[in-house]
Amino acid sequence: MTKPTGKSFNELLNDLIVLYRKLRDASDDPNVEIGGDVDFLLENYDTIKNTIDEETFEDLGQTVKPLLENLIEQLSREMSDDPEVFGDVMPPSKPKGETVDDKIKKIDARLAKKDLSLAEIDELLDQRSKL
Repeated sequence: MTKPTGKSFNELLNDLIVLYRKLRDASDDPNVEIGGDVDFLLENYDTIKNTIDEETFEDLGQTVKPLLENLIEQLSREMSDDPEVFGDVMPPSKPKGETVDDKIKKIDARLAKKDLSLAEIDELLDQRSKL
């Protein structure tokens, strides 16, 4: 079993999409289909992920996160065995840590929820103003 990477579900899914695209693009046969649903996901991933708010996306992904980590590790290992075909398997990682914009987006997403108390709203607004 793979050790947790510390990456968010969104980052893991992005990594998996990068790997699948490299796998598909490296194929000798341009008509190779990884799988109908996977090809659909590869072509429409950016549109799909932008329709779900980040917090919900992360919550939904927590149950499959360990599976994604294992899948990415195994696929990366197999693809790295043939560097002439696949080149660098994974793009360089982005530096860890949230930007101010990321923090503001998370606070805004929490503020959009209707079930917050006045104290919670005040606390979130205070955090946002400090940024």
